[in-house]
Amino acid sequence: MIDIVTLGTGGPVPTKDRCLSSIVFKFEAETFLLDCGENTQQNIQKYYNHFFIDNIIISHRHLDHFGGLYGYLSTMSLWGRTKKLNIYLPKNFKDFHQNLESNNIKLKYSVNIICYDESTILKFEKFVISFFKREHSILTYGTSIKILEKYKMDPEKLKKIKNKQLISKLQKGIAVIEEDKILYPINFALEYLKEFYIIYSSDGLLMPESFFKEKKIAVLLHEGTYPSREVSLAKEHKHTAISEINKLSKLVNKIFIIHIGPKVLKYKEKLQENVSFSEDGLHIIIDNAGNTIINSKV
Repeated sequence: MIDIVTLGTGGPVPTKDRCLSSIVFKFEAETFLLDCGENTQQNIQKYYNHFFIDNIIISHRHLDHFGGLYGYLSTMSLWGRTKKLNIYLPKNFKDFHQNLESNNIKLKYSVNIICYDESTILKFEKFVISFFKREHSILTYGTSIKILEKYKMDPEKLKKIKNKQLISKLQKGIAVIEEDKILYPINFALEYLKEFYIIYSSDGLLMPESFFKEKKIAVLLHEGTYPSREVSLAKEHKHTAISEINKLSKLVNKIFIIHIGPKVLKYKEKLQENVSFSEDGLHIIIDNAGNTIINSKV
């Protein structure tokens, strides 16, 4: 199961009900914090079970996406963190360590800074993370999380296969033939993980439809800074209006609107059935086939 918690869903300014951009992505032992706006460390304590997160990805250098980072790093140190922390930053963030020193932030744990661009690929056992440029006012990246097709085999069922050389192919998801019978990997699996994507758009214009071709998108977290009546203004400031997001509804399983501007909820917006406004503390669980099975406030 994959856990997503939307810690902060407001933007570009906070409101009394919405803090600034921050999302937790957890898959088994790996946990990522996608952006770290102001009040992130408070909302981690409210809505998530573990304060220490091992990987942080910052999408761009606007304060509503990283303004809470230095305070979060400092608090983890004060609370006794010793494990190394990985922080992934766009390449125009090269002065990060200098900013720590200039703000007299001394940490009791090591920080591994990785500057990324669209050629960067982070590989894990069951998923791959890559980055794509967004059309925004400054250098900005979205995050693509590709869940890999995997089979966890049942040792007892594998004993029935006479030609043991076929087992390695089944484990890779390849069907084989033994004694004129086709053997499918799924029939020998304890657990099956289907390929699908989770996309975090960060800030920018509406994502192009071409991005979604030949991809099964389980969840799209897309910004919605402006109300539908301000499409032209949204485009002028390199953001997205709510009515535009509906255009993507047929291309993905589920869309959660994030980075919700303060004017948006003043109006009654018409959303497609699989499109909804996220909230601070919204808990999303995705099963191994890419289905959203829980969608509720923590």
